[in-house]
Amino acid sequence: MNTALHLCTPDDASVLGDLMSRLAQEFAFEQTSDDRASAAAPLLDGCPYGMAYLMGPKRAPVGYCIVTLGWAIQDGGQNATIDELYIRDTIRGRGIAGETLQALSVTLKAAGVAAIHLDVKDNAASLQRLYEKAGFKSRNGQTRMTRVL
Repeated sequence: MNTALHLCTPDDASVLGDLMSRLAQEFAFEQTSDDRASAAAPLLDGCPYGMAYLMGPKRAPVGYCIVTLGWAIQDGGQNATIDELYIRDTIRGRGIAGETLQALSVTLKAAGVAAIHLDVKDNAASLQRLYEKAGFKSRNGQTRMTRVL
């Protein structure tokens, strides 16, 4: 399988919104569809702080990925964080996530990104194995902590 990544534009808002709603429903996120659309809209408009990708065929995507950009001296400069990675539940387990992570790594490295981060729950062993296989490692026993503003 060769999973293509398509950078989202405002024309993709409806398709992306549907996929984002599926993820929110699956994980019981307390956020409305309007809130999700408002949060994603700047990314579709070319905001320099991140991007959204559809995965798979452009006309019938199998998932999406939201990437945000930042900067860290420890990383050697620009870094990226995978904020959301979603694949339709009916096609999981076919290697799409691993292919997406590899394609994303190539794309972001070519754009000057020095490191990619993601969060994974301690009790999600299968996801941890997937991410490790794609080259991600826990760093110095760090746990990401957040303060919402």
